[in-house]
Amino acid sequence: MPSLSVLALSLAIATAAAAIGVGLACRPRRRMDDDDRRRAVTEYVAVLPLRPDGRPDWDAAPEVREMLADVAGFDARAATLSDGAETALSAPTPEGEVVLRIRRAGETLRVHQMLTRRTGAAMGGDKDVPVPAWTADPDGNVLWANRAYRELSRALDKEGSGTALPNIFGQVEAGARVRVETADGRAKWFDILAGDRGTFCATPADAAVEAEERRKSLSRALVKTFSDLDTGLALFDSDGQLVTFNPALGEMTGISPAWLSARPGLRDFLDRLRSDRIMPEPRDFEAWRQRVTELRGSAASDLVTETWSLPNGRTWRFSARPHPDGGLAILLDDITAELALARHFRTELDVAQAVIDQWPDAVAVFSPDEALVMSNAAYARLWGIDPSVTLGQIDLTEATRHWQGMCRPTPVWGDFRDFAVATEDRAEWSADVELGTGEPLHCRFVPLPAGHTLATFQRLADETGRPGDIRHYLQLVD
Repeated sequence: MPSLSVLALSLAIATAAAAIGVGLACRPRRRMDDDDRRRAVTEYVAVLPLRPDGRPDWDAAPEVREMLADVAGFDARAATLSDGAETALSAPTPEGEVVLRIRRAGETLRVHQMLTRRTGAAMGGDKDVPVPAWTADPDGNVLWANRAYRELSRALDKEGSGTALPNIFGQVEAGARVRVETADGRAKWFDILAGDRGTFCATPADAAVEAEERRKSLSRALVKTFSDLDTGLALFDSDGQLVTFNPALGEMTGISPAWLSARPGLRDFLDRLRSDRIMPEPRDFEAWRQRVTELRGSAASDLVTETWSLPNGRTWRFSARPHPDGGLAILLDDITAELALARHFRTELDVAQAVIDQWPDAVAVFSPDEALVMSNAAYARLWGIDPSVTLGQIDLTEATRHWQGMCRPTPVWGDFRDFAVATEDRAEWSADVELGTGEPLHCRFVPLPAGHTLATFQRLADETGRPGDIRHYLQLVD
């Protein structure tokens, strides 16, 4: 898209042309030689006020008369040209002006050269303006147009009547976005800029229209996605105004969609959560609200996450996350069921741990990543390690090194490490070792589902009276 300086220049060009009342269009079909120049046909357009007698007032446009004085055969009184020139005078306009159009061969080309020299500083040259620019009278008749306008006219297959230039944009106003269609059916969009004295510029807007369509398509897709979420969602722009919300937000908070559709500010939204007792009362609400509002424009890693326990027994997770464009997203998740499931799972683990603690043999369970994830009270008594301290913090290598330090030399611990990390052909096996005191210890190693491994240690001196197989108890854990 052209720069603002080019657009300003193009408007200045059209304004300058209207100010002196002259527009000239030279239309060579190919590169001209000297003979072509003598035969070149140009079109001259002048807007002149009328005298009381109905004749053009040349004294009101001395520059025009001076330039045309060099054209042989021009008669200002009759507004005619000799040597085969074609002239046309329009009917008077409501403003008391007439439009003079002249198509002239040969010497008329010098008028174009003179105009270019005399107005070049203001006009910048017809070819230097990359966007369509033109002047039009109040009725929409195009009085002057630059090269970009004429080239676009040909691409659109538009023709004017007689020597008149076609009005390819119609009656337009500043700020309008206009759609035109090329001869092959392709749509082209332009934004209209207006200057003084009926001057206009049309800047290409195809990229802007395409970007807007993509934005609308993405917005529709996001709205459809958000509407299916159970999480309440509110998106605020960089000015702190609510721009998007989903149905779940209204269902969770009880706030009417009409109020949300009015695009309240972020502070108003937070105040509404408090006044409707949707959120628990913070210790310092003003400081809390300030902390949330200041997230706009902060780093993406900054966020506010809280768990709200509501009077109705529900539990929500409140999250506020900044966006790179200065916006803010607020999410409300109902985590009541999630917390209930976590509490239930925690209860089951506690029951399983209590059962295993009743087993007289020492028990240790290792995960596929070699971490000690379960042990019992007998394990702590045998190896002197408190499971509440070591779970998840001791790996397979550390555990077997500790066992080896408390037993007489044996290859069993190295074999067990290889067995625990193996992924195929794992079968239960057992071995006998001796503690450092000489006490015999029966070890059994069992593969468990999902890559876990069980190790049990039985003191043979306590063989009588022990309960059944430990794997029955481990079914609770599995």
